[in-house]
Amino acid sequence: MIRRRWLCVPLCLAAALVWSLASAAPAPSGNRVTTGADTDQQPAPLLREGEIIEVIGKLELAGDRATFTPQNSDVSLRVLENLALQRVIQVLSESRDERQWLVAGVVTEYRGGNYLLIHKAIQRAKP
Repeated sequence: MIRRRWLCVPLCLAAALVWSLASAAPAPSGNRVTTGADTDQQPAPLLREGEIIEVIGKLELAGDRATFTPQNSDVSLRVLENLALQRVIQVLSESRDERQWLVAGVVTEYRGGNYLLIHKAIQRAKP
């Protein structure tokens, strides 16, 4: 009798998990990575969770959020807040010159959108 109860608990938890995943609403498209092109086109494919990138690109402030756009790409990633971003924002607020940055970090995914957690950001010299 006791063994049957213990078997029932995991089965009930598994059923509840399957039901909650099946009934979950689709993610809103507002967080999806966009290419900046017409809205009729499909959104850009998402980068994989945990992917480590090191690329040259542009960091911009948009309100209270920062975005990173890799060079030769229209795809932009929202940047997650951490100490590295705080230092970048300090540099950006001191000078409005558009500069290139060498950025290394980890890509995350949340609700159909990609985010970037910066590990290293080095400002490139002006040409």
